[in-house]
Amino acid sequence: MILNSCKVRFIPETHQYFLGGKELLGVTGILSRRLFKDKYSAVPKETLERAAQRGSHIHKMCEMVDELGVSPDCEEAQNYIKLKSKFNLKPVAREYIVSDLSHYASMVDAIYEVDGGVVLNDLKTTYKLDKESISWQLSIYRYFFNIINPEIEVKGLTATWLRGDTAEYVDISPKTDEEVKKLLECDINDEDYILDSSTPEFIRTRLDSLLYLKNKITKLQSDYEQLKTDIEQGMIKDKLDSVKTDNITFTMTKDSVRKSFDTKRFQEEQKDLYNNFLTEKTVKGSLTIRFK
Repeated sequence: MILNSCKVRFIPETHQYFLGGKELLGVTGILSRRLFKDKYSAVPKETLERAAQRGSHIHKMCEMVDELGVSPDCEEAQNYIKLKSKFNLKPVAREYIVSDLSHYASMVDAIYEVDGGVVLNDLKTTYKLDKESISWQLSIYRYFFNIINPEIEVKGLTATWLRGDTAEYVDISPKTDEEVKKLLECDINDEDYILDSSTPEFIRTRLDSLLYLKNKITKLQSDYEQLKTDIEQGMIKDKLDSVKTDNITFTMTKDSVRKSFDTKRFQEEQKDLYNNFLTEKTVKGSLTIRFK
């Protein structure tokens, strides 16, 4: 299968797209401007840069698998080889440039041949697979692909998720061309895009940052408890009751017996007396967040 060229020139050093002498904008910018404005607002810049470098490295390793037939010594690349075999993925192109030939251009990570048509694929190495964001991204790619290759049917959108030992190849539900056109028009005219969603924008745009911080807190708490356990075992081994440093004091407490009041039993056996001692106070309402 031969894909048409949109004649867009990509400058990798500056990550710029040009059609003739006109610079075209990327798709990621559309999503950040119109749909997910605060997606990574709580993530430090250095963390984002490290993640981008790591993602770029994994992309290149997978590209070597497809184009050179090699098996890089990289866990994610090895897992990609397994996914290719499991789902019988037949690459037609990697880093294929699509465009509307007037305002935007971007690269599709991978295109696979299937039943006389193609599947557009995006490779993600993020801590969470954001299917909603990927749906918009790939749907825009599909719209552009159809402009460049009207004779080739796009039969599906998929995402490959590679992160450590995580390796998944999943179908992505597409947005309609009408939705895509509306989003592009809003961006061209610098207008807000009103997303038809039951989740309020002030929550939707902060979900990724919230999940990032929650995962980081969980990891830090786990690391803290492990360090505390290591120190406790060391003090027990060396029979130390207390250790002082410039800014921390470590103290071992002895085993003890603590008495507590059995409120439940008292309520059951002395209900009237219990009720006589009940008092009321106003408790300020607050937000509860439960993570799945």
